[in-house]
Amino acid sequence: MDTTRKNYFYQMINAMMGSDQLGELLESYQNVQMVMYGHLHRQHPALTRHGVTYYHQAVGIKNKRINEWQAPTFIEQWQRTLRIFDLK
Repeated sequence: MDTTRKNYFYQMINAMMGSDQLGELLESYQNVQMVMYGHLHRQHPALTRHGVTYYHQAVGIKNKRINEWQAPTFIEQWQRTLRIFDLK
């Protein structure tokens, strides 16, 4: 797949993942209780809507221009955002 096509495909996935239609679809199933996502860079508290809890688990960005981490190393930042769910 060429770079232009990859970028277009990637943008379409990002658009759909944040769409109202996807949220409505997920919320229409009784057995969907949790959704994990992480495209956004910052950390946000869990949000519950129509019985579905959305967890945002992004680690964030750390580069020359932007530093969103609250920990000094990647592993410490990852451990800080890690959540463990019991799916029994």
